[in-house]
Amino acid sequence: GRTYTYCFEDNWPWLGDYDMNDVVIVSRIDRMMSKDGGKVSALTINWELRAAGTTYDIAGAVQMDKVQTSDVAGVVSSHEGFGSGAFASRGLDADSPCAVIPFFNRTEELLSASNTWKGQPAAAIRKHTTTVTFSQPVDIASVLDSEMNFFIAPKQRTSEIHMPGYAPTASGIIGKGSFLPSDPYKFFVTEGDQTKNNYMMWALMIPGEFRYPAETNDIRGVYEYFMAWASSNGAEHAEWYLESADAGRIY
Repeated sequence: GRTYTYCFEDNWPWLGDYDMNDVVIVSRIDRMMSKDGGKVSALTINWELRAAGTTYDIAGAVQMDKVQTSDVAGVVSSHEGFGSGAFASRGLDADSPCAVIPFFNRTEELLSASNTWKGQPAAAIRKHTTTVTFSQPVDIASVLDSEMNFFIAPKQRTSEIHMPGYAPTASGIIGKGSFLPSDPYKFFVTEGDQTKNNYMMWALMIPGEFRYPAETNDIRGVYEYFMAWASSNGAEHAEWYLESADAGRIY
């Protein structure tokens, strides 16, 4: 599996400071192939919470968009400090048709500091594993990295924040008004504007280890080509996160 960094802004449906460091999760997924080699019998999500530049109680989880809850035989997590919050337990979320696997209910379970303020002491980062065993082996296409719908839930479960193009769980509420109903996690300054103002999002999935902005530093001003990438729908500067950046504003 490849390593990815998932970055979230917690003020959906408002813009906030847009520093994309309110929750930063780094993950890599290992898949156990069935004996015939054609399907996956289990997978282990290796994850760690790197930053939590938020003042909210935020839960973190992943929905497997192409795996049904009934397809999961069991979930085992190394994170034993799972407290009360949006999810009933650290095991499989029984209320969702698609398999939803919680990681934590509050960021404070894992980090004693935000890890977003430059010059301040950093909290230790703990590595965790969450192993999902399937009742019957599933097609590998259903558990690709692209089918892993990482999300957060600030304050309450209904306020889920997902990446653009990914649907909320059965417990999430889709925003109205300035949002395109088919893609609620993109912001439209003007309703129906398909070219100029549709590039704002509240979550990013970035290949590899990502140096996220320091607290209150808008990512649009930190990474020079972020806006060119976003407004071109990914056609320009696809590796903006590896290109020119203001090092003084990166954590």
